Amino acid sequence: MQRPGQVLLIYPTERHTYRRSGAAGRALFSCIHCELLPAGQWATRDYRLEPPPRRLTDVAGDREIPRLFRRAARAFEGYRRFRQEIVSTIVREIWLRLAEKWSETASPAVSRRMEQMLAFLRDRLGEPVTRRDLAEAFAVTPEHVNYLFRKELGLTPTQFVHRERALLAYRLIREQGLSVKQAAAAVGFADPFHFSRVFKRTLGVPPSRV
Repeated sequence: MQRPGQVLLIYPTERHTYRRSGAAGRALFSCIHCELLPAGQWATRDYRLEPPPRRLTDVAGDREIPRLFRRAARAFEGYRRFRQEIVSTIVREIWLRLAEKWSETASPAVSRRMEQMLAFLRDRLGEPVTRRDLAEAFAVTPEHVNYLFRKELGLTPTQFVHRERALLAYRLIREQGLSVKQAAAAVGFADPFHFSRVFKRTLGVPPSRV
């Protein structure tokens, strides 16, 4: 039985009837019919998914997934030029957010030690912190630091720091009106040109366009 705040997965070609039970009153549900690959069918086993999807996924407390369902409905009902592509993009994000939840039962997305490492780096975004500094602070080798970041985040420590610095710089430029040079210095870049390359590689636009 599906409860409020849950996403129900019905596999393609699976015959089903949806009935409401319980107390009287209004109810609202949203559904999406789709194949996840453009050139394949789930029913004929052209593809399978990892992690495997759950029949019911609890999304209570996650405000973004209901918003995405509403956005998908509005886009589907509209007549924008790239309507189908917009709907597909939103559905992909819904699926990826659900897949994160399916992975959480096997192992936490981020371990307690990794949370502490990330906090350590975030507290020092304006400083020249190295992988060795992180290793010494947590009594591990630099190689093990790389292993942990790759395993839990899919990133190197340097990629994480660059991303956090770029996001912070974006806020400094956008919300506080700092120049590119000022923002670069504030997030630990002595060379504004290097900062601009990192910013564009990370966020997809140069800082001068913010």
